[in-house]
Amino acid sequence: MKKLSVLVINILITFSIFSQSEYRYFTFRVGAIHNFFGDNKNPQNRFLVVNGNDFLIKLSSDVDGGKKYFNYTPGVSAGLVYNFDYKNEKFGINIGVEYQMYGNRTTYLTNNGKYKLIEKFKVHSIGLPLYFKIGKDIYKNQTYLFFGGQYNYNISLVHSQTVDWTKDNYKDSNPKLLNKSNLLFFVGINYYVISVEASYLTKNFVFSNYVDENDFTPYGNKSKGMFLIKTSITLPFTRWLSMRSWTFEKIRRKLKFR
Repeated sequence: MKKLSVLVINILITFSIFSQSEYRYFTFRVGAIHNFFGDNKNPQNRFLVVNGNDFLIKLSSDVDGGKKYFNYTPGVSAGLVYNFDYKNEKFGINIGVEYQMYGNRTTYLTNNGKYKLIEKFKVHSIGLPLYFKIGKDIYKNQTYLFFGGQYNYNISLVHSQTVDWTKDNYKDSNPKLLNKSNLLFFVGINYYVISVEASYLTKNFVFSNYVDENDFTPYGNKSKGMFLIKTSITLPFTRWLSMRSWTFEKIRRKLKFR
């Protein structure tokens, strides 16, 4: 709640500072979130039960004869941003709201290297981004660098485990595993209707202090933060886009955007 209060205060200050901005308009953003990394620490007190036998699990790269797997996890995002472009068109500020679904994947092996476990976590969240942009003729070119932060309210978490010795896999959505909120900081570039950004999640969406039925904390060694890449299509609801698309111009006129 404290993080959200700070963000709201910053947004109010921002509205005050940029009340004299020349261009104000909405931008629709939709894209993909990419996580190329799994956890980088071995789990604590975690075992697999195979045919009645308990096996300690480790990161696949830490097991003798094991290998490092490519733990890519795709995600999606969609949101609406309100733009304040300053009069000199070299500076602007954006605020918005965004839906996100993203996660991470880690591959484990039993300590004898015989059995494999793939564990995935995916979170659904609502984000409130606030960021600055810098460029030359920002409104005219829609080309700029941007940087800022985002408050995430995490709605739900899906946890799944896939093994290689049976088709009976595991999936649940235990709310006790979910951190309710976290912060994201990012930097990126927008070129016309394409944007690419790199971001760092300061706190994992998985609650590391979760205690299971055996009084263990199986996720105590989860990575604290997370690096993400986002690629998006950005569509400003202004004459800038309608000059390049008659179809969009007709939509803009019906919706009465500027």
